[in-house]
Amino acid sequence: MKVRDALRLARKRLQSFDVQDPGFEAEYLMRHTLGSSRESLLLSLDSGIPVSAMSRFQRSIERRSSGEPSAYITGHKEFYGIDFRVDPRTLIPRPETELLVQLALAFASDRKITNKPLNILDVGTGCGAIAIALAVNLPGAKVIATDISPDALHLAGENVARHCLEDHVTLVRGDLLTPVPLPIDILVSNPPYIPSAEILNLPREITNHEPRLALDGGPDGLAVIERLIVQAKDKLSPGGAMFIEIGWDQGQQVLAHARRLWPDAQTSITPDLAGLDRALTLRSPVGVALPL
Repeated sequence: MKVRDALRLARKRLQSFDVQDPGFEAEYLMRHTLGSSRESLLLSLDSGIPVSAMSRFQRSIERRSSGEPSAYITGHKEFYGIDFRVDPRTLIPRPETELLVQLALAFASDRKITNKPLNILDVGTGCGAIAIALAVNLPGAKVIATDISPDALHLAGENVARHCLEDHVTLVRGDLLTPVPLPIDILVSNPPYIPSAEILNLPREITNHEPRLALDGGPDGLAVIERLIVQAKDKLSPGGAMFIEIGWDQGQQVLAHARRLWPDAQTSITPDLAGLDRALTLRSPVGVALPL
C-alpha cells in the first residue's frame, strides 16, 4: 500500500472515533513509524510501505482510535525544544506549561546573585520536563525535582540521564516541599488543579490514560496549590519567587487565596498565549529572614 492511501484510511478511521485533528494525528504516527521528517514524508506519498511498517502503523492507529494519547504511543513529547521520554507513569507535558519555564528564566536573568548558584525547585516534576528545561538553560543552577510518585521519579531519572544532567538535577521523593531543607530561590510547579468532580468530564485521552494523581486538585482544584503556598513561606528565600500553573478560570480565586495565606508576598497572574489565566507568580518579601 502507498503512504498516501494508508494515511487516507487512517484519517477516516480516526475521524470515525472522534479523534481531534485526525489528519495531523495520522501523519504524526506515520512519521514516527517510518522515522521520517514531515518533508521526507510528503516526498514519499506515492511510495509503498513495507509490510512490517504497515503493521506497526495500523497498531498505532488502533491505539489512537481507542483514545490513547499519541505521546504514549510514540513514547516521546517535545517540551521547550527538548525531547522527553513519556509514558503513562506521568502527565504528558503541555505547551502551556512552557510559560513556567519562561517566567523562571526571566526572573533568573533579573535576579542579581553573586558567588552562589541559584537554588531551583520543581515540585511534582513528573517526567522531569520543567526541571530539565531549566537546567539546560541555567547550567550554573542547582535544580532539585521532587515527586510523591516513585514511578514518576524513575521516568524523570531516565530523562535526566538521557540529557546527561545527573550532576545538575537532583531527584527527591516526597510530598511537595517536605523533603527540601535548603532555601529556594525559584520554585516552579505544575500541580494537580482540576476539581475532583470535573475529572470524568475531561477528554477520554486524559481520564482513561493520564495519572489521576497528577490531575486531581481536590474539591475546588486548589487544595495542592494552597499547601504549596503555605509550605513555601518557610522555604522560599527572601526575594525569591514561585511560579505555579493554574486552571484558565482560577486566576481570581487563586489570587485571593494567595493573598490570604501570604499577605506580605507580591502576587500576580500571568496569561498564556491564548489570553487565559495560566500562572500564579508569588514573590517573597526581601526583608524576611528564613527560620533556622
